[in-house]
Amino acid sequence: METHHFIERDFAAAQRGRDLALVMFGFAHFERFSEEVGSAAADAAVVEFGRVLARMTRRMNMSVRCGWRTGAFLSVLSGGDADAARMFVLRVREAAAKVEPGMPPIQAGIAVYQPQMRSPEELVQEAERSLAAAEADPKAADRPPHRGPSPLERGDQGAWRSHTGRTLGVSPKGFFRG
Repeated sequence: METHHFIERDFAAAQRGRDLALVMFGFAHFERFSEEVGSAAADAAVVEFGRVLARMTRRMNMSVRCGWRTGAFLSVLSGGDADAARMFVLRVREAAAKVEPGMPPIQAGIAVYQPQMRSPEELVQEAERSLAAAEADPKAADRPPHRGPSPLERGDQGAWRSHTGRTLGVSPKGFFRG
């Protein structure tokens, strides 16, 4: 199943009362890490993180590599709330910490479906905002941010598509399932 269909299906279920959480993962200071270890080793760390994420993702969920962010991944947690998302982040970090020779610190942004959200795009935007907050303030990591107006709510109709249109057509190489 393609990513956008999976998210749309789970978003519709959330509108009917099912829990839904997204986690967007990224690497802290990835550019610096790449300069220190070389681009081949940095690319290998991204691939290995994808493998870790694939092992940690339950079959009812989905994790994919985000094409619009370097070294970023999005996990869709069907039936998951904020606590389930935080536990998932902890398990993924623990598994990634065991990878040798290592990878940069992993940051995560969590978004949880809210009834006022009108589209799956808003939920993805919330995950992006949460990851950006974690990148700006690591103490803010792993908790859903205070919900401010999304770009769509501010009238920026093309915001999500301009950043994610390339991702929802994820290639099989970028697709990770557990």
